[in-house]
Parts: sequence; C-alpha cells; structure tokens
Amino acid sequence: MKETLRNLIEPENKDLFQELTDSFNDVVLFCNNHGVVIKSSIGANKFWECEVTHKTLWSLMEIPVGNINEMLSRYPAGRTSRISLSKKGKCNLWVMPIPQLLASNGGFVATLTPLAELQETYEECLHDNIIARKDSFKLFGALFDAAPDATILVDQDLTILSANPTAMRLFAFSDVENDSISLLTIIKESLRDIVLNGISSLSGGRIWCGELVAVGHSGEEIPVTITVKQVRLSDQLLFQVMLKDLSRRAELEENLKDREEELDSMDNTLRTVIRSVEEEKQEFREEVIGQVKQYLLPTIDRIAEVSSQDLRKSYSGILKSHIEDISENGTEVSDEMLSLSARQLEICKLIQVGMKGKEIAELLNISFETLQSHRKNIRKKLKLCGTKISLAAYLANRIDLDFE
Repeated sequence: MKETLRNLIEPENKDLFQELTDSFNDVVLFCNNHGVVIKSSIGANKFWECEVTHKTLWSLMEIPVGNINEMLSRYPAGRTSRISLSKKGKCNLWVMPIPQLLASNGGFVATLTPLAELQETYEECLHDNIIARKDSFKLFGALFDAAPDATILVDQDLTILSANPTAMRLFAFSDVENDSISLLTIIKESLRDIVLNGISSLSGGRIWCGELVAVGHSGEEIPVTITVKQVRLSDQLLFQVMLKDLSRRAELEENLKDREEELDSMDNTLRTVIRSVEEEKQEFREEVIGQVKQYLLPTIDRIAEVSSQDLRKSYSGILKSHIEDISENGTEVSDEMLSLSARQLEICKLIQVGMKGKEIAELLNISFETLQSHRKNIRKKLKLCGTKISLAAYLANRIDLDFE
C-alpha cells in the first residue's frame, strides 16, 4: 500500500492517478508539502473550469493567507471545515496530511464538496420520501377504510385517532379526531385491565389477541375478538386495534344449540315410537301364536280326524280364509267356527244350503230333538245367543263354508 500511494503521487504516474480519479466527480486535490497542487481529479477541473495543477491550495479555496501553514491554522487538517467560494457558494473542505512514511517529501490530500449539490441531493431524497410516505398513507387509509371489521387507530395513551366506517357505525362515533375518546370507553369496565396488560406487553412486532366484550353506542354488550399490533406512521408509534363482532356467531351458536335440543327431542320421540312399535309387534306376535295354538292347531287336528271329504273342505276353507286375513290385514285369527265339532259343522253346511230341520235330521239319521240341541249349541258357540240374528242368516254370509 505504501508503494502504491507513493507511486500515485510521483509525477511519472499521472495516467494511473487519472484513471483512479476518473471514476468519480468529486473534487480531489493532491498537494506537495508546500500546498501546491500537483495532481487533481476530473471533478476538480470541471469545478474550476480550468487546469488547477501548480496552483496553491489556499488560492483555489479563496483563503487570504500566504502559505499552507497559515491556512491549516485557520482550517485544521483532519476536520471538515465550511468555506465560501465566490462563484460556487458554500462548500465543505476536508484536508488530510500525507505522512512522510508514505511520501518522502510529505503532502496533502484535499476534498471539496459543494453544499448546493448536497442540498439538491437532500431535497431530492426528501421529496422522494415525502411521496413514498404519502403513498403509504394512502395505501394504509384505503386498507383501513376497507377493513370489514371495526378498525381503530390509537396513540400510546389509547386515545382514538381514527376509526374506519365499520367502527363508526358500531360505536356511533361522531368526530373521533376532535373528541379525544379513549379506547377503554368502548370496552366493558371489568375487562379494561386485560386490554391494558395486553397492549403493554407488545414489543418487537408482536400481536396481542383475545376475546372480550365491547360496549355499543346504546350500551349493549357486544362479544368481540380483539387484535392489537404496533404500527409506525410518520415516526410515531401507534396501535392498530381490530374488533371482530361475534354477535352473529353467538346467535348462530344459540340457534345451533336450540336445533340440537330440538333434534334430541325428536330423537327421544322417535325412540319412544320405535319402542312402542316393537312392543306392539311383540304383542301381535304373541297374540298370533296364541290364536294359532288355540284355534288353528286344533282345527288341523280335526281335519285329520274327520273322514268326510266335505267336512275337511269346510274346515280347510275356514282355516285358509283366516290365514289369508292374517297375511293381508293382520286380523285376529280367532273364529268361533273353528270351535265347532265335525257334526256341528256338518249341520251348519246343510243349513247354509237351505235344508229344513226335519230334512237335516232324516239325512243325518238323528232325531229332530237332537238336531235342535245341536242348533242351540251352535248358536252358543257362535255367540248368537241374545241376538236377533238367525243361524241361517249368519251362515249365509260365510262363504268359506261353500261347497266346491
């Protein structure tokens, strides 16, 4: 590095020095130990619009002194000094001595920066920052107003600075910018400490969330979820508070609860109905079994015992008729006809075809008194006693006794 800097200062390395300083437009001057410029950057020549080598540093800086030492006594080396040039205005001057270790005869490096350029650069950056900040405010405002949930901007004292339309409607704010409303006024009193503790815990970009109860403009309680995060606008630390109204959710949950209770009631009712049906089925099953045992099985035995083909057909017809009733209508199988003996059933069939008492007695070779006794027992078994229904009329409606 020592050789490089020494070589740059030596006159024979002008091209190398020029190549190094061509890359920037700042004013850079290399001076010998007497303060005479021996090399300069392109920026220096452009600044003074002339060749500046062989001129003294103080003359270029328009400092009324006679040598470099007097100049440095007024504008010390190693510090930035403010000077004023007649044509260029105010500038910052910085002078650094070159140690003899690096240059045998010593020397100085001087840089000059016009403040007008710094001002223009500063103003350009400031203008860009202002535009960017305005765009940020516009974007923030658009997102703020478009938020579907109540969104409120508060300062570090929790004073409301702004509220979006949803919050304005929900809490009936009128002029939050001038009314100095505290965020805590819209929080249920018993829950305000929770909000204070939550917000005070925020740091490092953290977000605080919770569920609590807000107070509407009419004093009604509103269940909400609260989300708070820090935002920085215009170098001011603020808090963005979002309140999501859970009233609709609570209503839906209540409706769901009512519906569940209704379904439970319907389920209990259905279970009762199913149990009742099962009980009725069991009762019917037991009744059918009882009827089969009481009537059908004895009738089958009678069919097997009687020798008359006609009586077998009669018993079979009655049995078939009632079995069909069971399968089609579920009617009761009990039939008094099945309780008749073979002789009584035979007499019924003869009465049904219209034969008279004496004709039947002669045909069956029994006395008329015996026939009358049979008729009396038949009416009793068929439960016709005490009614005005004649035996012949009853039997006329029994098609299951017809001869095939």
